[in-house]
Amino acid sequence: MKTRQSYWSDFKQNEKGRYSYQGAWYSYRYRQMNRRQLLAGLWALCVIMLGAAIAAGCLPPGSMPATYVSAAFVLFMYMASLISGISVFWSLGRLSAGRTRIRRYVYETSLRKIPFRSGMAAGFAGMAVLGQAVYLGIHGLGRISSGGALFLVLELIALAAALGIQRITSQMEWSLC
Repeated sequence: MKTRQSYWSDFKQNEKGRYSYQGAWYSYRYRQMNRRQLLAGLWALCVIMLGAAIAAGCLPPGSMPATYVSAAFVLFMYMASLISGISVFWSLGRLSAGRTRIRRYVYETSLRKIPFRSGMAAGFAGMAVLGQAVYLGIHGLGRISSGGALFLVLELIALAAALGIQRITSQMEWSLC
């Protein structure tokens, strides 16, 4: 695994004493949509994913399962999904700030990992939904509150958006410039 220090050799000092980037650059090969359309779609999905996850976290505690084990399973998976979503948000920010060319260390530390990170967000959201569904399966649908149903819907929305980000970013083709 490369560390931050391993990329320092990509910066060279010029005659004025300032450092400039001399390493490799990556660019995205646009096929079906241009950069603006691609970023707009990714950001829309990311906002939907994080908005649904944050909204699910704002629900009253009474909407969670009543037992400690099921509540812990649902909450841990929810928190892991939210943290993974924030990581995707950060990576998309780095993609958006990079213009048409991306520095190698940005590509390797962030952009190349977006499909994995969005897959993690989707997986954890799916496990939170599964935990809530198992609780309801064991205790019956009569135990679901409106908040519990809303939690399920919001987590399913976050799951779908994360899968959309994963699908789009895993199909992106990058090349060295």
